[in-house]
Amino acid sequence: MITNIWRGYFPNPLSFNDLKKIILVTVIIALMTLSVLMMAAREKGESFITLRVKVEVQMTGRDPCEILSVWLDEAKQQGNTSLVQGLKQAEKFFGCRNRQKRLGG
Repeated sequence: MITNIWRGYFPNPLSFNDLKKIILVTVIIALMTLSVLMMAAREKGESFITLRVKVEVQMTGRDPCEILSVWLDEAKQQGNTSLVQGLKQAEKFFGCRNRQKRLGG
């Protein structure tokens, strides 16, 4: 039996339900892998904001602290407190918070 399968002979072809099960298991495994990768990135302090800043830096060549400062001002004007907190965390991730204190200026 195993030699027949090894040679490519499958006595029972896959049914449509079997294919659905295979696809479902594949999707579940992919989602689990993605969630593990997201948790690992989260532990390092990355978030969707830091990823967007990295893309913006690559596209424009600007300083990430400058980008975050502009975004933070806009979020404060809009009154979006959750975005303000996320931007502050991103500033900490990039080392932008209290930069003047560390540089002595």
